[in-house]
Amino acid sequence: MKTVVSEIESWKRKVEVEVSPEEVHPHMEKAFQSYQKKMRIDGFRKGKIPLSIIRKRFGQMIRAEVSEKLIETFYRKAIEQEGLKVVAPGQIREISFEENQPFRFAAEVEVEPGIEVTDYKGIKVEKEILKVTEEDVDQTIEILRNEKAKMRPVAEGAKEGHIIEGDIQALDATGVPIIGNKWENRILEMATPQVDPVIQEQLMGVVEGEERRFKVPQTERGPNGQIQNREEHYSVKVKSVKEKILPELGDGFAQEMGDFQTFEEMKGAIHKRIEMQREYDAEQLLRNRLADHIIRRNHFDIPPSMIENGLNSLLENYREQSEEKIDESAFREEHKAKVEWNIKWRLIWHKIAEIENIFVSEDDVKAEIENIVASSDQNNKKMRAWFKDSKRRDNLKERLLEGKVVDFLKENAKVKEVVIKKSKKHQSSIITA
Repeated sequence: MKTVVSEIESWKRKVEVEVSPEEVHPHMEKAFQSYQKKMRIDGFRKGKIPLSIIRKRFGQMIRAEVSEKLIETFYRKAIEQEGLKVVAPGQIREISFEENQPFRFAAEVEVEPGIEVTDYKGIKVEKEILKVTEEDVDQTIEILRNEKAKMRPVAEGAKEGHIIEGDIQALDATGVPIIGNKWENRILEMATPQVDPVIQEQLMGVVEGEERRFKVPQTERGPNGQIQNREEHYSVKVKSVKEKILPELGDGFAQEMGDFQTFEEMKGAIHKRIEMQREYDAEQLLRNRLADHIIRRNHFDIPPSMIENGLNSLLENYREQSEEKIDESAFREEHKAKVEWNIKWRLIWHKIAEIENIFVSEDDVKAEIENIVASSDQNNKKMRAWFKDSKRRDNLKERLLEGKVVDFLKENAKVKEVVIKKSKKHQSSIITA
């Protein structure tokens, strides 16, 4: 087999393949013999038809079938021989298959672009440091406290802090229910940011079993560009009104929340966990900023099929995790830039690993698996068995290699730590022991 590879684009190659008659011959003979065994012709017993007749009567049909198998076999061999990293099925072109002549075909294939990466050292970048305050710890404790709260039914009307559970029905302007716009077992906690104050005011005093209508003012831009006011109408059938009984804070609460002896010990653990989470977030943001710098300094095109495959994978994951209907076209448009960024970054850090001889050893993989096992609540034997799967092991190795590349980039960057103030994106999360 002879192959010639030529570049069409940075991410597309033309692979021309020539297979000698000597290499083709066994494939043709095997096909003729297969037809000889299964064909029936009057005057001949099954399996005893002369090959000369098989060749004469079915030669063209057999040649077409063999052609497909030859392409499948030698296309794969050509790709492996040339070391091409193909990212999509090839487009077969220019097939030539004449008797006693070489079998020839060409394929256009999309491949991972061969890239050169420069200017990835000495990058000036800021690392944001968000200090943990007493307020952060108190907010988290309050979240935990609310999680452990007990609910007690109240007979009197709903007040601030009470929780209403009921079925909400959307209505038209005349009060007729809008079919398909009903939400059952919805929870409304009065005097919280999640419930509009206008709605809370209209639901004050509501009791279990009551059905009450309320209005929600809305603004929208009309066809002429002017802001218009309108109202949405709803009814709620109240199933229950309850008040929240919060547990007292103290050593008993701490012991209930986890392996703590005192309230102060729990507060210290919460402080540490918030601190660890913020350090992780800061490191991720630093990694993204380094990646952004390098991507902007190293422009290259990527194959359309790599973007399409990335979007398909993202869409599939979203559908597995959510039952909501999705506008596929809008989803692809929204996430296209993110997918392109991720693809470029993966190609870049792989190239840096190659240039700088950064690698992950089997000992690195084993050590990481042991770390994961040690920090997991699951059965150790099952966890280790889980990582025997080659795909999972490869994914772990990829993650470790990227981490090593990022560590190398940080060591060779000019990182300036900057203390920042708390913003909305840095609200305390629920942290349990």
